[in-house]
Amino acid sequence: MENKRLRYSMQILEVVMNFLVIFCLETVVFSSFSNLEGLVGETGALVKAPGILRQLLFLAVPLLFLLIREKAGHFLTFVACHAVLAAAAVFLLGDGVMQRVVFGVLAAGYLVRSFQIRISRQEVGEGQLGPVAGGIAAGGSFLLCAYLGQETACGRIVNTALIYTFFILFTPTWSIWCSL
Repeated sequence: MENKRLRYSMQILEVVMNFLVIFCLETVVFSSFSNLEGLVGETGALVKAPGILRQLLFLAVPLLFLLIREKAGHFLTFVACHAVLAAAAVFLLGDGVMQRVVFGVLAAGYLVRSFQIRISRQEVGEGQLGPVAGGIAAGGSFLLCAYLGQETACGRIVNTALIYTFFILFTPTWSIWCSL
């Protein structure tokens, strides 16, 4: 029983850490929206960046995909739950056209990854992207945000990188502590 709980908590931690990598890239895309507002003129209301809460609520998508992979016994239920969740993420989190497009692309990426895990590997957990991918995503995102002059986005990326680093250092300790 404890091994199952440890395995499930490690899978949740992997999903959160993978989301932190994607969050850096998501932050860069949304921070570039302010530059796009000037280019589109009067339709600039369609290109506004979401708040931090909407970006963090998007974490529910990969976590719920993990739960669906774990609990859905029939393939049709699995497909239906994924489709409803992806559509809900796009339409409930996106406030404008461009936000819905970005959230749709990210949700589609998570959707494809979830199907790949379930169908080809017959597993529930998705595996970790790794610290190299996290470093590249955070470093590249930070440099791009600094180039665009988006101080708030740079701060979010630095905070995300610090949280990711904490999880990297905490994960081995977590597995040892939970196995006692």
